[in-house]
Amino acid sequence: MAEVSDVPATVFGVIEKEFGLPAGTVTRETVAADIDGWDSLRHATLLILVERRFKFEFRGQDVADLENVGDLIDAVEARLG
Repeated sequence: MAEVSDVPATVFGVIEKEFGLPAGTVTRETVAADIDGWDSLRHATLLILVERRFKFEFRGQDVADLENVGDLIDAVEARLG
């Protein structure tokens, strides 16, 4: 399992790989509208990829109010405790 300190870099990497983006493209402020092809289906796929990478499952409330990548990172860190 990745260390909590690796969460931001790992999440950025998952997103960049999924969308074929160069490293360093995604930031905490990135929102779905910033990335071509990030629709509801790709969003669900990304959540599954993040769950697999960190070996846990989100609860509905964990991801209900995500507004940007920073919120996703915070949700992962909260689940990892």
